[in-house]
Amino acid sequence: MIAAFLTSVTLVGLLFSANHRASARDDVGIGEQVVFDDDFVLEGVGPGTCFPEVAVAGSTVECRFPLIGRIQELSDWQGAVTVSQDTDHSQDHGVACRFDRTELWCPHVPVAYDPGPVEVSLELDGDTRPLASYEAVDTFEYDFSLFLVGGEEPVAFPDRPLNISLWRNELESTNEAWVLLRRRTREVGNDPFETVSVDKLVLPEVGSHVSSETSVDAPVDPGRYVAVLCVGVSVAECSLVPGHYPFQVIDPALSELVTGHNRTDAARINLVFVGSNLSSDLPVVDLATDLLTIGAPAVLDFENRLSLLDDETDPRSVSQIFFGPFATEPLRSSVDRFNLWYLDADLVDERALFHNSDPEFSRGDELAGFDLPNTAIVTLHLRPNGISGRSESWWTSFRGREDVPTRDEMVFAGAYVSFNAEAPMWAASTLTHELGHALFDLRDEYVEDERSTQYGYPNCAESYEQAEEWWGELEGRVDPFVSEYTTVMQELNFWVPDSLVDDVTVGFVEGGCYGSGGLAVRPTVDGLMNSEIPIFGAVNRARIEDLLDNFEARVDIGSPDDIDLRCFPAISASPGDTVRCNGALARFVDAAPGAIELSMPGQVVRCSVDRVDELGVRGVSCPELTTTGAGPWTIVVSIDDGRGDVVARIQSDEVEEPQPEASTMTTLVETATTEPEGPSDGVAGDANYPLGWVIISGLGALVVAVGGWLLLRWATNDDG
Repeated sequence: MIAAFLTSVTLVGLLFSANHRASARDDVGIGEQVVFDDDFVLEGVGPGTCFPEVAVAGSTVECRFPLIGRIQELSDWQGAVTVSQDTDHSQDHGVACRFDRTELWCPHVPVAYDPGPVEVSLELDGDTRPLASYEAVDTFEYDFSLFLVGGEEPVAFPDRPLNISLWRNELESTNEAWVLLRRRTREVGNDPFETVSVDKLVLPEVGSHVSSETSVDAPVDPGRYVAVLCVGVSVAECSLVPGHYPFQVIDPALSELVTGHNRTDAARINLVFVGSNLSSDLPVVDLATDLLTIGAPAVLDFENRLSLLDDETDPRSVSQIFFGPFATEPLRSSVDRFNLWYLDADLVDERALFHNSDPEFSRGDELAGFDLPNTAIVTLHLRPNGISGRSESWWTSFRGREDVPTRDEMVFAGAYVSFNAEAPMWAASTLTHELGHALFDLRDEYVEDERSTQYGYPNCAESYEQAEEWWGELEGRVDPFVSEYTTVMQELNFWVPDSLVDDVTVGFVEGGCYGSGGLAVRPTVDGLMNSEIPIFGAVNRARIEDLLDNFEARVDIGSPDDIDLRCFPAISASPGDTVRCNGALARFVDAAPGAIELSMPGQVVRCSVDRVDELGVRGVSCPELTTTGAGPWTIVVSIDDGRGDVVARIQSDEVEEPQPEASTMTTLVETATTEPEGPSDGVAGDANYPLGWVIISGLGALVVAVGGWLLLRWATNDDG
């Protein structure tokens, strides 16, 4: 739906390098020589296999081919390696193959309708090589046909069932049907699967051309699976229908993209990022964080290092600058109205979680298993080498509404952002553009003659009269972010057109909003929904701000758990000492409408929230408390006389009066005959010593005394 205009620049720090692997070819005969150009050639691919080897039309096969000779990937300027088949009705959709270590991997190859052997060839830049085959079987030879709901390789997990559609081929059949879910134990081989479950399917009515649907619990373990149909009078006697229907099980646990940012108890937009075809060198958590440009645009220096723009940035070192969603107003000022999450999974089917919320097409369960309100899933897809692609998003549930829907009425669409390995950061502005559609129902404003004109509030009117009604009061307005954008660009020595302010001034501009068909009127000559310059324009910005007003950046404090207080002194004190407690509320928490109270026996004081820092943290300070009576003392914090939490337990530091000194022999006798009242820590000055130590000390004294007496006798005898 939405174009993604990606400019090719080198971003070495985030690249997947091409032509980076080499191996020796050991099957070349004596006197033979294999020459490979710098470009990838099909002669570098060996014969492969497709599995399953026999499959019915409507299913898919997956083909793998070994890379031989000098193993390399496509150069940037080459086309894609695609699959073609030798049948008249091959359903060839230009399936692109991917480089997977030492193999060329071609998933989701549609099975030909014509029964019989099918030759599978690889194509590249007009060159074709037949390198694999499988056998196609007519689906009407079997009583039923099976399909999985949700794409070429749907995603399932516990709490998100696998939805299976069943159709009748034999309208009067009395057979039953079961589905076998099988896990891939490895990616190669004729039958690399183990069956993990067998489930009976709901049958369509006899004689019906309408499908039935069954929800099957997903396996627990993440991985790649296939569904296989089995038909017969009983599960023990059913026969397998040849063909695999792939699906993927993922771990649905959401991880926080920015530590400490999210508040699930706040009414926020939940933005979830997931990757497709990414690698360990480019994890989705790093890619999403970079593309969001939280707080400031990202800059790339001439040594290909990426960072956020700050006061230390040297303009002479900047080669590129990127404005993502949260470096662009009004989203930058509203970042605290979003919870930011990511899924630690890599999707085989890049559109498996591409949520479509439009009531006309939505099944209503695309977000099943994600128990968060107001959620939008953004898929970040690294396109295979040689494949062009455009980003897009579906429609919101409030598409075209001129009023502001309530928060409960808002169902967001998903966004699909496609990028290439050479320039992933150029997708930052594209991500902002797609969120304009998926969250705020903005229309595309650019011209594309091949596509029919689209209309819709707030920015693509069908007539000047409608445009006047929609944004007439904003005529002549300029989005104030243009001033900041211009300043940043000029300070970094980047060109800004002299016409920029005029281009983003609200008026009535004829054309755009695609262009094939009727006339459209848009508010500005250029803007983010047009060429992706990071300026929404006053009309679009007003719509975004109206919708964001439904959401909260902060929440009222709900319990003492939202307060972090530290007291001094914290360990011990004397009666009459003062104790001071200070701290902060948790991030994005406001003071309660009532009171934050601090108490100890006989005293209650009311704390105040008295500062705000740039991270949205509120400081808490409390009046002094006095340690009265005998210790120890317990200090408790509570909210509006509710549940209290202990903040500190302070011991009394009074020291017991020392006992009179006793002789060594007395200590020995008393300690040996008296049981101590409690455990002792043996601290110097303590009157109670461990028994063994006292005995040893007494014996030592006795030895010294006896030794002295003998020495005295010896000296006396010597003198005499």
